[in-house]
Amino acid sequence: MEVIEQTSGRRKISQAELDELLQQLEIWTDNLENCDNPFLFENLCLSYLDVPPGTRFLNAHFVNVDFLHTSLRGCHLSESRWVNCYLPCFHDCKFSRNEFVTCTLKEDATGCEFQRDSFSRSVLRSMRFDSCSFVDINFDDNDFMGVSFRRCSFERIDFRRAGTLDSISFGNARLTHCSLAATDFSRCNGFILDGTDIKDARLPVRSRDPWSQLVRSYTGAHMAFNAMVLGAFFVPLLLKGLGLVVLGRLESRIGNHFMALSQALSEGSGHTLRLPAEICGAPSCKAVPVWQIVLGIDQDRWVTFAGLVLLVYNILRAFLTWRVGPLREDQQMSWKTPRYLPDFPVHHGVWELNFGYLFHWRSFWRSKEDLWNAYAPLWWMHRLILTAFYFAMALFAFHFVQFLQETVLLPA
Repeated sequence: MEVIEQTSGRRKISQAELDELLQQLEIWTDNLENCDNPFLFENLCLSYLDVPPGTRFLNAHFVNVDFLHTSLRGCHLSESRWVNCYLPCFHDCKFSRNEFVTCTLKEDATGCEFQRDSFSRSVLRSMRFDSCSFVDINFDDNDFMGVSFRRCSFERIDFRRAGTLDSISFGNARLTHCSLAATDFSRCNGFILDGTDIKDARLPVRSRDPWSQLVRSYTGAHMAFNAMVLGAFFVPLLLKGLGLVVLGRLESRIGNHFMALSQALSEGSGHTLRLPAEICGAPSCKAVPVWQIVLGIDQDRWVTFAGLVLLVYNILRAFLTWRVGPLREDQQMSWKTPRYLPDFPVHHGVWELNFGYLFHWRSFWRSKEDLWNAYAPLWWMHRLILTAFYFAMALFAFHFVQFLQETVLLPA
């Protein structure tokens, strides 16, 4: 075991000494199978020093080490232990099976991969993680107040003993197969539930995450409201269509009777009875499908566009009301939210606008059932519905004003 500095205080070392220590560490890791004890850094202060990119820290122990204004870039840290350290700024580093105990990390971390690491009683207050991934991480009684994540991903993380989860911004990160059971997430934001265990969890009031918004909009009292709105839209269309069909058949029968009567008159008296031109209220009649009249396609383009938008809007609303309910019931039975997206590249290409994944289109056919039970497509439909809702409200206001401006004749 290599022991460096055993005094009670922290000794500041020079760049030359650091280079020599890193060279010793490299020699030691090349002969790791012949060594039983870890390489120990103890009671050191590494400030404003340059650690070469690509340095490997394998089975190294850091005790009471301050990395003040020091960056680790492109380094690999595996099976190392950090105790009571002021951690450096990490860039594009890879972590695997490391243990951080009572450490302080206030510098930003970008492009890092954390896998099977452990953070215990550490302070990460007001830190910012950018483009980092966390897989199978153990958080135990840490201070996460004010931490922000941007373009990060979380997979199989247990937040039940994470510690202080206050004012955390997840930056639309997906919590894939994570556990929030009995966790207070009420002051967190920007997360996306993805097969997440939320049993007895406290989520924010009127949480803005996609699944919570879908549940609020298409279940409970909103389900009854949606049913009323859909009935108010589709029932008049059906009645109008049925009325036009009956009227068309009546006109056809009247026309046939006039033709038969005209032939009878012409045989007996030589006179013919012409079909009235005002049967359909126009100088001449033409055959028009009922669906075109119902949607207003036989009128100008504006009426046609408005009718199609309202039809698509209500069809999507009906579909979401039909799909969100069963997914909500599955969550109540398993305490796990539905998956946001299946684990197939083509879906990430479509729903996350990552076009590099679109070349894996064949995986779509192998995951049709998983996609049917995922809610990312439903969330995008909901966003489209919100846009169409404002259009529908503007159209309603326009027609309501026209209705109020209609005039009637009253006795003077």
